[in-house]
Amino acid sequence: MEIPIKIKYFSEITETKVEEGSTVEDVVKKLGFNLETVVVKLNEKIVTEDAKVKTNDELTIIRVITGG
Repeated sequence: MEIPIKIKYFSEITETKVEEGSTVEDVVKKLGFNLETVVVKLNEKIVTEDAKVKTNDELTIIRVITGG
C-alpha cells in the first residue's frame, strides 16, 4: 500500500506517494539524490537513512555544499 508524504527541497513542497514501510534512504534514492550529498530532516528533525516514513510525514532534503 502506498502512503502520501511531503517533500521539501529548497522552498518547493511537493507531495508524493511511497510504499508503506519505506525508509528515508528508500525515498531519497527514489527521488534521485545521493545520500552522501544530502542531509535529511523528517518532520523538522535530522534523521539517519534508516528512519521509517509514515503517512503525511514531511521530508526536507538539504543539499550539502562542499569544495575548496
